[in-house]
Amino acid sequence: MCNFMSAIVTRDGTVYTSTFVDSHSDLALVFGLRDDDALNPRYARVELSPQSANDWLHPERWGWSVDEPVPEWFDESEQRRARAAMTARLNIRTEGVVPLIADGWWVIGGTCVVNRVVAGRIHYVGDSAQIRGVYDSAQIHGVYDSAQIHGVYDSDVTLDASARAHVVGSPQAVREWLGEPR
Repeated sequence: MCNFMSAIVTRDGTVYTSTFVDSHSDLALVFGLRDDDALNPRYARVELSPQSANDWLHPERWGWSVDEPVPEWFDESEQRRARAAMTARLNIRTEGVVPLIADGWWVIGGTCVVNRVVAGRIHYVGDSAQIRGVYDSAQIHGVYDSAQIHGVYDSDVTLDASARAHVVGSPQAVREWLGEPR
């Protein structure tokens, strides 16, 4: 299984990613990419992922991997460029107020406050960060430390097993997160 943050990099340097797709096979389908030459792949399958919960706010510490087979043209220079392009697509905030998240990958920590999330993926909420409203197709994965999530409606929040986070939502949503029957 592919991990967040997955991408496909083509020979011309284009980096293909999708907010809600982590599978390289699915990315190829979404973007209509074919790779039918096993000896000389047309694209590289790459992943950029934190190695631990302590790394989320520091993408320079994240692990980088290239799935086999590695195309001959995908040298160290091309890999550095692809990693930089992927890192640039991250939205990392540790302070201030974000009024609305409507798309993209997000990492929220420190004292940052997010007023409303309607779409996109928040992969980490930690420290004393707060998310005040989660709606529609928004996804939040990995809530840590003393982070707080308030007002969750028709969305998905996944708490880390060791989380001390505080989640406030509809009673039905809280029961579902706890694995209790409706």
